[in-house]
Amino acid sequence: MLTALMKNRIVIASVALCAGFVLAYLVLPRSALTPADVSDLLEGDIPTSFLEPQDGVHVIVDDMPELVGEMAAIQSKVMYPESAVKAGMEGRVYVQFVINEEGGVQDVMVSRGVSSDLDEEAVRVVSEAKFTPGMQDGKPVKVRMSIPITFKLKPDAISAEAAGTPQDDAYVVVEHMPEIVGGLNTLMQDIKYPEIAHKAGIEGKVIVGFVVNEDGTTGNVVVQKGIGAGCDEEAVRAVSKAKFKPGMQDGKPVKVRMVIPITFKLPQT
Repeated sequence: MLTALMKNRIVIASVALCAGFVLAYLVLPRSALTPADVSDLLEGDIPTSFLEPQDGVHVIVDDMPELVGEMAAIQSKVMYPESAVKAGMEGRVYVQFVINEEGGVQDVMVSRGVSSDLDEEAVRVVSEAKFTPGMQDGKPVKVRMSIPITFKLKPDAISAEAAGTPQDDAYVVVEHMPEIVGGLNTLMQDIKYPEIAHKAGIEGKVIVGFVVNEDGTTGNVVVQKGIGAGCDEEAVRAVSKAKFKPGMQDGKPVKVRMVIPITFKLPQT
């Protein structure tokens, strides 16, 4: 039976039923979200997994942990990776972690990432954060939480690339942009849906950044925005094998930095 206090906290945290799905996706380990939990969410109920501690870690408690200094404090400590600035990468990294009884952070992991360098920076700042511990029945307890770390470039950080100036010998805009041999459909036909993503019903677009070399091969392939469950790795594999007509500038083939979306869509049954 839920107490009135816990009901109020759940309503405030969820706002709407869809927010319950977000909380389940971001906070609970995949193995903890059972078919029964999904059914509860669909019916507007709070799943048991939200209320009972898993391995001694709670998801909802009487007094939830609070970030010391709030989100502004943690965002102010973010140092934009140079490689991400050069690639023009932006996005939101969702970081899952456990707040222990002392308010420290442990078991930090990325539940939904953007790229390896942004993900690592998000993990770093969250690992250094300090919280007031969560309280249950008047005692501090471990609580699992998830927060987004936002990476947003300042306009002047990408102005040189937007003007078509090569960065690290790679252009962003050239007279004749590279073209995929056979078109995007050829690349998509090479995609193999990861089994774990298929079983979990995960769909979406993986945004992949890369450089097309002078000979039409690809290099420096990175995920700028991923969906996880093996889809990011599969997108990188497919793009790494792709062949392009090279970009041309002043009549010569040059390196060109590009970004394309790789769509993962489950067949309708």
